Amino acid sequence: MLKLTEAPFFAIGNCYYYRRICVDLNKGYENVFDTSTDIWRPLNVHELNIIVEKGFSKGNAYLTIKNSRNQLLESREAFQIATIKGNEKDKNKYYKKAMEAIKKLKEMVGY
Repeated sequence: MLKLTEAPFFAIGNCYYYRRICVDLNKGYENVFDTSTDIWRPLNVHELNIIVEKGFSKGNAYLTIKNSRNQLLESREAFQIATIKGNEKDKNKYYKKAMEAIKKLKEMVGY
């Protein structure tokens, strides 16, 4: 059971939002989603355990770092493919995405 009094939530109906986490209380069930991606995805058991054990703030930080790292890896791979193909437009696009992910990671670790 999640402690919804732990963090300052923004509520809309049965949904409670805290930064990049959405808790949906629907018919007695708690559904927790990561909202930092384009398509909201339900959290897996490991991520839920982090939120329950360490709190919403640290759980949110974990999700942000994990998603930024994944975005960086995907952008790097797409940048390399665009470089091999010689597509300058895609190279610039994925370079910018990679730099955004690096910036977000630096902010999270306080660099």
